Amino acid sequence: MKHSATKIFMLALFFALAMILGCGEEKPPEATIQENQEEAKEEIQEIQEETKEEVREIQEEAREETRDVLDSKTEFTIEQKEEYTAKMNEQMSDMEEKIQDLKYDAQALEGEAREKVEQQIDNLSAMYEKAANEFSNLKAQGMDTWSEARQTLDYTMNQMEQAYQDAKANFE
Repeated sequence: MKHSATKIFMLALFFALAMILGCGEEKPPEATIQENQEEAKEEIQEIQEETKEEVREIQEEAREETRDVLDSKTEFTIEQKEEYTAKMNEQMSDMEEKIQDLKYDAQALEGEAREKVEQQIDNLSAMYEKAANEFSNLKAQGMDTWSEARQTLDYTMNQMEQAYQDAKANFE
């Protein structure tokens, strides 16, 4: 019986506590709804702030990546320009030597053959001057117009090489 009395006492104590705790002052449904709305608004504001911060971070990362891509593109293009300029310096020097060689070889010719070769050398020298001017302009060009100036110089260099080959053919 002692156990039964203890069990009954414990059950009674449990129910008493449940009643005390469960019978607190209840809020009217409107107050609960309003509190829930306010809590939801606060949560939404927090989410909006977090989202704005994430968007700012993404935008900054995108800006940095764009800068990196543009910087690498500019570096690559500058490197190409430097390589092309070095190559063109060499070609211009070679052509100058070729013209001098033609002038020397032309001295061995006589009459009409010599006049024809000298005329070709004069034309070739004029083309060389034009190419030298275009090359000088190319070096001064900004990256935005460099490609077009390069195409013009390449065309002139090709014409000059063909004119040299035509003049050289007189000696073969």
